[in-house]
Amino acid sequence: MSSFPGGETLADDVILVDQSHVTRAVDAVEVAKSVSGFARGSRRVVAVAGALDFSGDSDYDNLSAFGALMVRLNITQVFAVGQGARALFLSVGMEGSWDGESRFCENADSAYDDIRALLQPGDVLLILGSTEEPLSELASRVKAELS
Repeated sequence: MSSFPGGETLADDVILVDQSHVTRAVDAVEVAKSVSGFARGSRRVVAVAGALDFSGDSDYDNLSAFGALMVRLNITQVFAVGQGARALFLSVGMEGSWDGESRFCENADSAYDDIRALLQPGDVLLILGSTEEPLSELASRVKAELS
């Protein structure tokens, strides 16, 4: 399988899709749909997001719709990073079909440890942004370790 456009294949055939500049929920939805479509049936998707901007007017510009979408897209695990993302963690976790597939991390450092413990060969790691703390350093750290 070829690499996802904008993604980078790292060690263990992990594909890192660094979209840490994406902080608007409407844009995060489009990226998540693309990554999920790419991975469907062949790879697990692990998504990371901080506090997102839900101020737009799309159908997914609210927490409950965004959380439900993560489930419908068959995202394996969602990591919500930072206090502002706690509501995102709860929204994803409220979906009845999920059992522990969303995790809350206080900050990017603790998220890194949790992500590395979960990441398996062949996974797609999608790192979205945050309106509170940049997650680009998290993406760089993963890239450096798996290069």
